[in-house]
Amino acid sequence: MPGTPQVSEAFELLRQGRDAEARALLEKVVQDDNADAAVLETLGDVREKLGDKAGAIDAYLGAVTHLRVRGELQRALGVLELMLIVDENSIDARLEAAAIREEKGDAVGAWRELAAAANAAGHATRTTDQEARKVEPAVLDMNGPVPNAAAALAVIDALAPRDPAAAARIARALAGSLLSRRLADDARQVEARAAALESARAAESDERSPLARLLEEREDPVPKTDPGAPSFSDDTAEHARDDQSDDDDTTDVER
Repeated sequence: MPGTPQVSEAFELLRQGRDAEARALLEKVVQDDNADAAVLETLGDVREKLGDKAGAIDAYLGAVTHLRVRGELQRALGVLELMLIVDENSIDARLEAAAIREEKGDAVGAWRELAAAANAAGHATRTTDQEARKVEPAVLDMNGPVPNAAAALAVIDALAPRDPAAAARIARALAGSLLSRRLADDARQVEARAAALESARAAESDERSPLARLLEEREDPVPKTDPGAPSFSDDTAEHARDDQSDDDDTTDVER
């Protein structure tokens, strides 16, 4: 336990159930840049208990950063589990877990976490577009290659409903990675998924040339006329009446 007087007092207040007072002290420790992983993790617990879920996640992420620097990767994963209790759709928690598992040499676990992050991104009503956009660079920046087509497709298919363009780009990149490792069958599966996503997007968008669209917009099957001007049919009828009148005049003269 950190030995500063403020931290010791904060922990004592927590034991007494005086959470709000303890939080104020812990916030001051963080503000003064004297917090370590234990303080940040405890602050996360207190914030969550007091209803500040976003603040709790932020504190937990800070604790994870400290723990990773110290090489305490397993404990960092434990803190990330606390984050997921607060928000099961936390993309940040999943992406941190993927990076840590990769660092631990657990490639399968890392890609499993990436698939979970992509799935969380697919919950459009629970995550923001800004959060969802974190998935693509995290996948493409992975040092370890994707193990197989199943792992690649788990990420691609989870992200596709939210961001089909990103899913298609990921598919192309992972297909290339698989092919470079001579996993031809896996590469073909992922390449086919990329082609399907791109084809679907092309079908939904207007692929016609700007000139074709302009011409279509200017086409109007019903001619626009001035409401006050006579129509062609009215004009024809008028000429017919004039001709009839001329015929009548001629008849009168002849008589």
